[in-house]
Amino acid sequence: MMSDETSEEGRKEKAPRAKAKRLWPRAERILGSGEWASVSYCPGGGMRKPYPYITVYLYQSRERAEEAKRIIDQTACGGGCWGERGHFVLHLEDDKERIAELNARFL
Repeated sequence: MMSDETSEEGRKEKAPRAKAKRLWPRAERILGSGEWASVSYCPGGGMRKPYPYITVYLYQSRERAEEAKRIIDQTACGGGCWGERGHFVLHLEDDKERIAELNARFL
């Protein structure tokens, strides 16, 4: 049986991911933990993924999310990538309105 501390830690880790799943219900992948997200809106295309999709990586700090975004901006996220204009750093709580706008624009 888990201790209360372990169970509380598990809930804290899962809470941001559950929140991210609500904010990006069509996300292809949501990984990590934390309230800061590096988000890639991808155009899709081809036979493998003919539809637009989203990948979300969660981080504990804005700095880590910004670092991840810089890397994806430089390397692109896959074929047909929109580049910087499709990559964002967003806070799960503070940027809910912006997330809804981006979902409407890209999906």
